Amino acid sequence: MADAKYLDWDRMVAASDSLGNYSEDRYIGITYGLAYLNNRIYVVVFTYSDGDDEEIYRIISLRKATKAEVEKYAKT
Repeated sequence: MADAKYLDWDRMVAASDSLGNYSEDRYIGITYGLAYLNNRIYVVVFTYSDGDDEEIYRIISLRKATKAEVEKYAKT
């Protein structure tokens, strides 16, 4: 999960995770991993909240994108 800091958060395509009944708002994002992550495309599930002076992201899941997810991302 520490590798999430190497994702390209500025170019992420994210949407609400409506697949489950969670007690918090969850998001699913797809984006590039930067050079440290071999420039591959990854899927990340996360929560987001505003802290006092910063945005706080809690990573729930991080994995390589499937071929279908990569193709979908390429169309955005």
